[in-house]
Amino acid sequence: MKKLWLLPVLVPFLLIYVSCGDPRRGGLSTGGCKGGEIVVEGEAPVYGDMATSRSRAKEDACRIAVERCIGVQVAGYSAVQDAESVASEIYTQASAICSDDELLSESTYPLESIQMLKTRWKFRVSEVSLQSKIDTMLKIVGNPRIMILAREEYNIPGAQKVVGFASRNSVSAGILQDYLIQNGYTVVDPARANPGGLNESALIEQLSEQKFGETDSIGGAFNDFKDRAAASGADVLIIGKVTATKQNLRKLDRDAFDVGLHSYQANGNFTIVALWGRGELMGQLFARPTGGAHTTDQGAASEAIRRFTIGSDRDPFKRPANIARDLKFRLSEKWSELSRNNKIYMIVSGLDQRHMAIFREDLTERTAARKVDEIEFSGNRARWEVTYPGRSFALADKLSFYANDPRMFVVVGRSGKQIHVDQVRRGEIHVSFR
Repeated sequence: MKKLWLLPVLVPFLLIYVSCGDPRRGGLSTGGCKGGEIVVEGEAPVYGDMATSRSRAKEDACRIAVERCIGVQVAGYSAVQDAESVASEIYTQASAICSDDELLSESTYPLESIQMLKTRWKFRVSEVSLQSKIDTMLKIVGNPRIMILAREEYNIPGAQKVVGFASRNSVSAGILQDYLIQNGYTVVDPARANPGGLNESALIEQLSEQKFGETDSIGGAFNDFKDRAAASGADVLIIGKVTATKQNLRKLDRDAFDVGLHSYQANGNFTIVALWGRGELMGQLFARPTGGAHTTDQGAASEAIRRFTIGSDRDPFKRPANIARDLKFRLSEKWSELSRNNKIYMIVSGLDQRHMAIFREDLTERTAARKVDEIEFSGNRARWEVTYPGRSFALADKLSFYANDPRMFVVVGRSGKQIHVDQVRRGEIHVSFR
């Protein structure tokens, strides 16, 4: 269910004063946040053009305004542990929320060996933009965007048929899509990620054999597809196969056989794969083999698949069973935990061991990263696993924006090098210092 109850409090919390005492990140003036009007400080290093530094300082101020005056209130009013995940995504779009800017003052001061520009701005926060961003991000964190890939095999005597991942005629995928949409989820069209190159049968078998862990170990075309699916906006993949096989109705029900009905039984399984991090397996879904009858083979097979997917209740969308019911439960149970503790591989190069340690400390103290575990270190290159409440793209955005700012990242001043985000993809960030 969408967290619509949050929206009525958006206007009230803009009227509340929030004190921001972190000296590293500037602060709000007395009386800030009243009526959406915010006075806040922003800083940026001066490397040449003052106009460029001023523009960076303005965006820094806007991010601080969003983070301190808005982000804290999201956490307070949402009453959910997913607030950090919401905030991580909103901060990357901060400039769209601040408007009507006015520069009140500016000055410079030295920090380490770098000249810093300190500015003071007045913004008006757009309540409409803010409401839209929070609603969107709550949907992402509370209800991830889903892509469904279903393979259906119809074992019809003399007319066997396969409905593949790319087809729009899948009974099970259509039912799951409608069910998820009715429950507040956004469903992404798999055609946007081009699943045509996947070996469907082999992939489904590999996923069925994997009980837990990261699906990136499967490798090959599947990893490429997951990257495309993530780029198209999906957060989770639902992948499965359902097979419908004809039953001997003469033995099952003589009366039904006499009136010309056909009977089929559907069976199969679905796998839930996260597209954050390294493609973690979120669960596997099974249901009992389920029968369906109709006056045609195709109709009976489709009915069996329908019942296998969502059950046989008169109103199955209100009282679902089988795959649909278990899917909703598993998403609700696993997704919020995953979004709070996303695992990102970070490959860092260009620093010695001492400065690597400083950068690790920067990540946990100056970003929302919860933990940084070293996997390997050799020469001036390290590989870390970063636990972060958001996508790799949100963390990469912060690294890029403050790449040359020693106030945010101490390692910049200590090493004399700037951060370069060389590559960012699903669950992985490549960073070099030079």
